[in-house]
Amino acid sequence: MKNAVPVPLTAPIEPRPVVQAIARKMEIKLRANDHKSYQGTPAIVLFRKLMEEVAELYEAILWKSPEAIAEEAADVNNVATMIADVVGGLQYEAEEGAVVRETGRA
Repeated sequence: MKNAVPVPLTAPIEPRPVVQAIARKMEIKLRANDHKSYQGTPAIVLFRKLMEEVAELYEAILWKSPEAIAEEAADVNNVATMIADVVGGLQYEAEEGAVVRETGRA
């Protein structure tokens, strides 16, 4: 971006509308799969899943509707986020009663 002013890391961050839109799709998909758990899955296994999801996104781009493309993009984002989580790259507060995995490589 030209002339973009850097935001201090301590400033509150409000996600952009496009980030909020994809995050909604991601959360809907995650909730539909709450019975599954990725915790403890090696990052390389999740990476293979990511490649499968990228292939599905590619097919959607070629042949499907914008909505279907957005759904596949949400899948790609979810798996990429899972990888960042299992390797300890994300810091977040857990929901009440949930346990956040300690940082470290899986």
